[in-house]
Amino acid sequence: MTVEPDDDEYPMGLPHLRRGVAVIFNNDRFNSEPERNGSAADVRALERSLSSLGFEVDVHPNLTRSEIADELDKLVNADLDDCECFCLAVLTHGEAPELLHAYDGVYRQSELWTPFTG
Repeated sequence: MTVEPDDDEYPMGLPHLRRGVAVIFNNDRFNSEPERNGSAADVRALERSLSSLGFEVDVHPNLTRSEIADELDKLVNADLDDCECFCLAVLTHGEAPELLHAYDGVYRQSELWTPFTG
């Protein structure tokens, strides 16, 4: 099924083997920014919610820019054909208009989804 970038929703409940995969990038420690206190509680709550919806949840703490790129590359090349949905959650510091913080510097939000759009 193709989902367009501006689609508000898409049908679930298709005859797949798995609900889906949810990946959480949680950066709460940085080499040049203050820590994000309380982020661990947010991750636990998000992980619990996604698991209750049937997602297989994979949490990645405090990744560098290159580690984020590597994880995205693995996801792009993963066989997710039997999944109804893929979810990526990013918990980190941000700056306007579209910068996010990895452990070792900033990256653009668009770097998260560009690998998936071909």
